[in-house]
Amino acid sequence: MRTISSLVGALLFLFGTIGVFILLNGNPYILMAEGLVFFFIFAPLGSSILAFGFRDVLNTLFSIRFLFFTPPTGTVSPRSLVVTRFLIISVYAIGGLFFLFCIIINMASLNAPLGRIGQLVALSLCSLMYPIFISEGLLRPLKYRLEYLAEQKQ
Repeated sequence: MRTISSLVGALLFLFGTIGVFILLNGNPYILMAEGLVFFFIFAPLGSSILAFGFRDVLNTLFSIRFLFFTPPTGTVSPRSLVVTRFLIISVYAIGGLFFLFCIIINMASLNAPLGRIGQLVALSLCSLMYPIFISEGLLRPLKYRLEYLAEQKQ
């Protein structure tokens, strides 16, 4: 089972990383939503599956419902808190990496037409905003909620 989860995690991470290179060469109007979502969802998900396996990551994803509903006592896994902390860190790290790619491509294409540079600058700004929205809008409240529920359990 660990081999399968490692394979799936590596494929998701690779698929998310391929999304970056599609974005840097393609039309940003079509790929702005799809490519960035692929990158910022699949790459952290793949790296967390590689690190923790299927069960812990799925428990963490299913615990998103605890943001809106109160769970029965004893259903919060302490391992979900560890995976959530890892996801927050990995989303920020992947966002920084993608921003670095965008800056390198921006510097390499300074001789390009002005419209192309504007698209790349917009893409690099999006690469800074997506991690903030995902981490601070979804994952950090989930972490605080899981910490609160874990304290209540004790």
